Amino acid sequence: MIVKKIVISIRTNGLLQTLKKLFLKIPNIPLALLRVFFGYNSWHDSLYFQRNYAQKIVFHLNSRSIRSSALEIGCGTGDILRRCEYDKKIGLDRETEVLSALHFLSYFRNRGGNIDTRKFNFVTDNLSGKFDTIILCNWIHEIKPSLLKIKIKEMFDNHLYDGGEIVLDILDNPKYKYNHSIVCLTQGLSCSTTMLGQFEFGRNVFSILKPIKGR
Repeated sequence: MIVKKIVISIRTNGLLQTLKKLFLKIPNIPLALLRVFFGYNSWHDSLYFQRNYAQKIVFHLNSRSIRSSALEIGCGTGDILRRCEYDKKIGLDRETEVLSALHFLSYFRNRGGNIDTRKFNFVTDNLSGKFDTIILCNWIHEIKPSLLKIKIKEMFDNHLYDGGEIVLDILDNPKYKYNHSIVCLTQGLSCSTTMLGQFEFGRNVFSILKPIKGR
């Protein structure tokens, strides 16, 4: 019966539209098959609906009054960025394979503007442009605190609009390489810091807000 309905849908709506409908109706898409097809690492396999912190970040960012431009560094397959309702969106990642998967997944689910992707190495490459939001999620525990502090200051000073924010997650768990301190990372910045939530594995999500000049 199901196969018959799929065949009828393909004849009526075309293969691409049928696949899109199936994709949206089945949230637990076989990510392992996508991984095999695009060749990215298995740690990208976790579902958005299984990550409360990702949902919290999306809800918070879509609640902002100004949503013109968003940048996500280490965007992976774009689970967060594809759900952000911003006019201009840029996803950076060091793996071209996940960027290809992001483009594929964007056809099925993407809010806001189209996503521009670029290969990017956080340690060695330089950013360009300014943004309302910069997202650093689920990977900064691999970056040395001294380097991360420098990079955050550079983003805060040069790549964030007044009133913009940097959203990041910090792990308080000895199993991970680095357990950062939000106090140390924001020391010397003229900013306000808000904890957006505490989640599994000792994960704390923070917003670093850049004040509007004159206020």
